[in-house]
Amino acid sequence: MGSSPETQKLYGRLGSRRRFDPSGDHSELMRDIAASRCLDAIEELLAAAPPLTEAQIDRITAVLRGGRR
Repeated sequence: MGSSPETQKLYGRLGSRRRFDPSGDHSELMRDIAASRCLDAIEELLAAAPPLTEAQIDRITAVLRGGRR
């Protein structure tokens, strides 16, 4: 699985912030990286999969929103 340019950019920003402010709070940027990595993985999976049904999309959406599986 490759990283998108957006994910690579976020990792670069994190490296810069850690270098110039090692003890700073980087949690927001870490969340952004986690979300970007999830999107990268989802896009890769969907590119290789047949189209999903509305019910499947609804189930996946519920999981992403923290609902029941």
